[in-house]
Amino acid sequence: MMGVMRAITPALALVLAVAVVACSSGGGSRTPTRAAGDGGNATPTVIAEGTEVLSLSGATSAAGPHTIAIRYAAPSVDTSAAVDGNCWTSSIAAPARADAFRCMTGNVIHDPCFVAQDHGYVVCPGVPDDPKDDVVMKADVTQVPNDRPTVAGAPWYFIATSGARCGVLTGTVPETSIGITPYGCGDSGAAARAGCLPPAGGDPATVRCVGVRGGAEITEIVATEWF
Repeated sequence: MMGVMRAITPALALVLAVAVVACSSGGGSRTPTRAAGDGGNATPTVIAEGTEVLSLSGATSAAGPHTIAIRYAAPSVDTSAAVDGNCWTSSIAAPARADAFRCMTGNVIHDPCFVAQDHGYVVCPGVPDDPKDDVVMKADVTQVPNDRPTVAGAPWYFIATSGARCGVLTGTVPETSIGITPYGCGDSGAAARAGCLPPAGGDPATVRCVGVRGGAEITEIVATEWF
């Protein structure tokens, strides 16, 4: 059913979290790694700094394209620019991260927000590869219940080789011709998508989306993903 929207209730949030985990585990390991710098098959290394700018077209080797996977890490922040906020539950967007929360400042909800290197603050990234839109929030998360899943989930943000930039929706989600699509892709120009399913595991990872024009199904390669 095209055009049907569903608001996220606590029950639906749990269903989506489980669905994201299940869909992401079907095609192989999802350990955050990046392809070896020489394009070969050397042991990948974990990316620990979420603000590092990486290739948006994916890494390639003689065997074909690879998906670059990054474990986001909140940077040190300018605490003088912080706004007061409140975090009350674990993240819906990044449920497998113990340091990710759902927070609010004013009447705006931010999810995910990650514990900053500076004690007592969280960073809510706008897009993970450009910190200029980050929201820095002063918030105490020490007493927030942690009801996250115990298994790794899907990425909370990814960039496809088409240029589509997609993040987990934590409010209203669309139901499309391919089912409930928990990823929204915003204004990606020619790469605009009406919604996407969780990326499938494997290297390279692939993702099924619905195009804005005509609602055609699109399957494409994920270039970079953030966990």
